[in-house]
Amino acid sequence: MDKEQLISELDSLTEIEADFMGWVCSYDRYDPDVIGYDEVIDILEHALGSIDGKRSAEILKTKKLTADEMKDLKNHVMDYVADNGGEETSYWVGSHPNGDVQAFIGMYQYEDGSRDLADLFESYKDAAEFGVKEGFHLVGD
Repeated sequence: MDKEQLISELDSLTEIEADFMGWVCSYDRYDPDVIGYDEVIDILEHALGSIDGKRSAEILKTKKLTADEMKDLKNHVMDYVADNGGEETSYWVGSHPNGDVQAFIGMYQYEDGSRDLADLFESYKDAAEFGVKEGFHLVGD
C-alpha cells in the first residue's frame, strides 16, 4: 500500500461512506495541567462531591491528584462528552474509494460536517483502534 498515493487520490472526504465510531475525547480534555486546577477543583468538589474543601486546598497547593481523583475527573469529562455528543468531534471509518486496494480511511468529522483525515489504515481493526495510540478515547455510539 502506497500511503502517499492513496492519500493523494482522496478528492473529498465528505463523499466517503463511513461508519460512525464515537465522539472524540482527547486526553487534554481531562489533563489537569491543561484544564487548570481551578476547573479540577470545581469538578471534583462541586460537581461530583468526591473531595472536600481541605483536599481542594491541598490539590491547589501541590498540583497532584490521587489515582482515584484522576479517574473521577476523567469519567466526568467522558460522561460530559457522551451526553453532549452533538457538539463534539466524531471519528469515522470508511473504505478508500480506490477499489483496487484494501485500505481504510480514519477521519474526524466536526460540528459543521467538515472532515479531516486522521490517517490511512490497512485494516478496519487498525482504523478502529487508532485512538488508543493517539491519546483520545471514543465515547458514545
